[in-house]
Amino acid sequence: MKTLSLCVISGDDGVVCLARMLKSFLQRPSGPACDEIVLGWNGRNDTALVLELQKAGAAVGIPSAFGDEEIGFVLGVPILIHRQKWAADFAAARQENFVKATGEWRMYADTDDELAMPDDPAVQESIEAEAPKGERRAPVPPSARLQEWLRRLPGHTNCVVAPYNYTLAPGTGRPLTRKRRPRVVRWDPWWVWVSEVHEVLRHALDREVRVYNPGLLLLHRPPLSDEFAPGRPKIARSVGPFSFSRHAPRLTGTASGPHGAVIGPAGKSERVAPSADPGEEMALNKSGK
Repeated sequence: MKTLSLCVISGDDGVVCLARMLKSFLQRPSGPACDEIVLGWNGRNDTALVLELQKAGAAVGIPSAFGDEEIGFVLGVPILIHRQKWAADFAAARQENFVKATGEWRMYADTDDELAMPDDPAVQESIEAEAPKGERRAPVPPSARLQEWLRRLPGHTNCVVAPYNYTLAPGTGRPLTRKRRPRVVRWDPWWVWVSEVHEVLRHALDREVRVYNPGLLLLHRPPLSDEFAPGRPKIARSVGPFSFSRHAPRLTGTASGPHGAVIGPAGKSERVAPSADPGEEMALNKSGK
């Protein structure tokens, strides 16, 4: 079994950043930071997708137009590209993506994210930042591959929380807003993505044993406005109350619940906030820097 799968979803509007994001994971001093890439593609411009993959170092074997699924290689790392029908539901798209992956651990990233290099000053700043009381911290050593670090974690640990520099200061790139997000999970069939927008990854049985890795830093680098390709219309960023019973068809439909089990109980979940941003995303606001 592969150790780590990188799971990404993209449409026409996000594909312009894909090559940059993939290179940040694959072109690293210690080697690629994933063993496979699973790309859920909901766009229409296949040519733009193929061009970005080629910019990232994709093997020639990826065709200029493809069917429901294609397999290729990017800088020696296998990639599975599968078509997704866009239904304005980010959680459903990510759930399908996670289920198709084969790694013991599964990590997600957006096309406009970058995995910071070990020598990036932002990584050291993140490692030295004050930790919440009682937090389990275990940064990746600069010389180690992420996969090696994951293999050394205790068997009961199933969730890695990582920092996310979401808002960066123009010119300097210093973080104005840093969030902490569950970023990598040891896969089992009870992990489920919830909320159509500002989606959240949860364990349906509430069995999360987390460790915080301050060195696993992702940087949010959205494209310039004129880089966006015409794609699906933007949808309103509003989320209603969530219940596991409402999302049970997603679990059963993707074989994500053991033996097709339906998640309960019905009604509003106290574990998932109805607001757009989940509670565990703790923003560390920095002004004037």
